[in-house]
This record gives sequence, C-alpha cells and structure tokens, in this order.
Amino acid sequence: VRGAFCGFGLAHGKGHFTRAILEGVAFMLREALEGLEELGAPAQEVRLLGGAARSRLWTQIIADVCQRPIGVVQTAEAAVLGAAMLAATGSGVYRDIRSAVAAMARLAEPVLPEPGAAGIYNRAYERYRALYSSLKGWFKAAAEHA
Repeated sequence: VRGAFCGFGLAHGKGHFTRAILEGVAFMLREALEGLEELGAPAQEVRLLGGAARSRLWTQIIADVCQRPIGVVQTAEAAVLGAAMLAATGSGVYRDIRSAVAAMARLAEPVLPEPGAAGIYNRAYERYRALYSSLKGWFKAAAEHA
C-alpha cells in the first residue's frame, strides 16, 4: 500500500499532516477490525502497547475511530514482556498464555471513545474508504514501477 495526502491546502501545516497520518493508521485498524467481525470474530476491545501507547492523542484517535475502548498495556518493553509470558507458559509457571497475560500484563484505565466523535469519524472513514478504492489501481501501478 502506498500513501497519499488529499484535500490539503496552503493553510495546512505540519500538525495537520501528522494528525492525518495518525487518523489514517486508525482507519486501517478499523478496517481490520471490521474484517474480523465479518469472519465472526468481533473484538470488543483493542489493546495498545509500545510507543503508540505513550501518546494520549493517538490512543484517543484510535478509540474514537474504532468506537471501542482502548486498553493501554503499562510496560515500556512490550516485546520483553511478551517473551517473558511465553517463557513462563513454556516452563509451566502458567498453564496457558491467557493465564500468563492475566497475571503479568497491567492495564491503565481504558481510553473510551468520545461520544461526539463517532459521527465525525464515521463520515471521515467513508471518505477514506472511497478514496482508497479510487486510488487502488494507482497504488498498484506505482508499486510495480518503484
């Protein structure tokens, strides 16, 4: 997939582009969550960890776009925590991964979607999907000539 900035004018600055990137990633996550729902495996909550989890703005954008609570894992080293969970399960300290996660992962207060954001982000998401659909052929051609 390639990226594109559409609809920007001279009044837009670095902050607008940064937010557009954050929202674009959140839209991709929403699309993946909708795909899971279509397969009969809906997600009730999204867990966020690592660098993105340190950004309250991005966490709120994801909650608003996806209209789901975001559980923020409280660890600076998510990969190390995951490896420790696997090791604890493999060595028999915990009977399965779910037990290891329940015992070892600590969540901050969930970030809840803002009720007023749903309509705004639903409309923006529809524009995102339409734009992506329109540019899909161009993205493919650009990848072939890269």
